[in-house]
Amino acid sequence: MSNSFFVCYAREDYEYVASFKLELDNQLRLKSENLKSKTNIDLKIDQSPGTINLGEKYKDKIEKIIEESSGAILFLSKNFVKSQFIKEVEIPKILEQKKKNNDYLVLPIFVDSAEGVNEEISIYQAPNSEKNPLKELNGELRSLIIKNFVKELVEEISSKQTGTNKENTKLFTKLQRGFALSLIAIPLVA
Repeated sequence: MSNSFFVCYAREDYEYVASFKLELDNQLRLKSENLKSKTNIDLKIDQSPGTINLGEKYKDKIEKIIEESSGAILFLSKNFVKSQFIKEVEIPKILEQKKKNNDYLVLPIFVDSAEGVNEEISIYQAPNSEKNPLKELNGELRSLIIKNFVKELVEEISSKQTGTNKENTKLFTKLQRGFALSLIAIPLVA
């Protein structure tokens, strides 16, 4: 399976996706410089060049990207909940992949209140909570949450690529169960 992650988001929330991608690129560059080896994580964002080309059937291509990815990163928000396409196509396909493959990562992050989000999505641990969404945090705290989220994702993928996954299975579990450092930091800094 590739180290690609489908990014599920409402277009109105793209600035948060862009911040996440920028932090991911920085973390991957640092990891490569420190280890002298390349860790590769490819974010599949529909607006990125080459993800969906002119003339391709959008729905079919999105479903194929989800099927071929290692997981999905979901930017939960009011806009996310309002999107028919996300509700009817992306979420069902993501959940189908999770049922087919228990190693498929479902990684939500709260942009703002996502009241009404699919309950099956809301059971997965996020680096923040609906009570502490990114939109309501100051810039430094928002950056800390994204940075810790990305750092743990990069560490997990890097451990798989270097073959040290046996020693780091706890890290994988940590990704699925929670980002305790981020969650603890919110009440202390806020």
